Amino acid sequence: YRYHPERAARLDGCRYARYVEHMKRAIDPSAAIVVEILLLHGRLRTVDVVLKTVQQMQQQQQDPDQPSSQHHKYTARETVVDAMAKLVRGGYFEFVPEISSPSSEDDAEHEFEQPPPKKKVKTEETPQKGSRSTAGKAADALATKSGEDPAILNLIQGNAQYKSTLPVDAVWRVNQNMFHDSIRALCLGRLVAELYGHKVQAAGSLVTAALKYRAFLEHSKGSAAAAVRSSDSSFFSPGDIVRFLPKAVVQVMEGKASKVGESVVEVITKAFMELSDLRSPIVVRRVGEDLFEVAHASLLQYLRKRVIHQLVEDRHGQVAARIVAILSQQGWLESDTLAKQVMVPEKDTRSILHELYRSRYIDLFQLSASHSSKQFYNPS
Repeated sequence: YRYHPERAARLDGCRYARYVEHMKRAIDPSAAIVVEILLLHGRLRTVDVVLKTVQQMQQQQQDPDQPSSQHHKYTARETVVDAMAKLVRGGYFEFVPEISSPSSEDDAEHEFEQPPPKKKVKTEETPQKGSRSTAGKAADALATKSGEDPAILNLIQGNAQYKSTLPVDAVWRVNQNMFHDSIRALCLGRLVAELYGHKVQAAGSLVTAALKYRAFLEHSKGSAAAAVRSSDSSFFSPGDIVRFLPKAVVQVMEGKASKVGESVVEVITKAFMELSDLRSPIVVRRVGEDLFEVAHASLLQYLRKRVIHQLVEDRHGQVAARIVAILSQQGWLESDTLAKQVMVPEKDTRSILHELYRSRYIDLFQLSASHSSKQFYNPS
């Protein structure tokens, strides 16, 4: 046998720690433990997720190096079930598709290998005084049949919201696309706050809230999510993102609205109109009277250029970073032309170009011998 490392699995493993840290800030530490358990196991049933998370929380309580927690075993179950329900509603967890049933040929092959089914003997049950509720009996019957924890089943089956959100027989896995979209929303919001925070109040928070709203509609359960998936629209209205804004920002917007005699939605609409007028990079596009769209491509391209510039500057210096930036914008250039644009002697420019070429940051194109000996450079 020959084995080779799976690139996607290695990348996912490197991102697990960031997912857990992000969940601590997005929801709470209990939700972070639930995410960590499901990331480590890959996929689990509903009761298994709750049971393993409670065991992990109890181990952390016994560890003297970990901060102490006052969760009782039963309250820990309630906390974990509530955190898991929030993760499912938010789109951070998703169902594992069911495995297709075997074909008729496979059934014919194994027909004689399976023992004949045993006949079930019906027994009459006599009602007892002080009997439990119907939901409790159903949970106990399901626990006896499936061999799962009856206390957790009681907790889920006894609450209508948990029962509809967390089916007992469901198998869950982490929805990494939702984590990517949520973390991307934070990164792009910080970028906008750094660039235009002094021009538009709470610019970064507004962009982050808009991106979180779109990610929620795309990955969460419900009819609204299905409608969004059917149409690839990325538009939003200011009224839709209010619940995704931080409380401090909403309070500032309410104070500003009360001073000018307007509503919070009108104040947010004016802020997005100011953002739509900004260029280099484009942040928001106005597509209707009260509809806007975040310019993902423009912001990501600007962020990518900044990362490349910082990387080259850290390794080869500021002049090398300027050379790569000019080549990225103008394409193939000769060394003497680059030296004039960078305002550095041609000898030093050639030396830096050679270092960048050896590090594979740029490509070299040389004309054939029949032409004049010229060398052109382009970013890799």
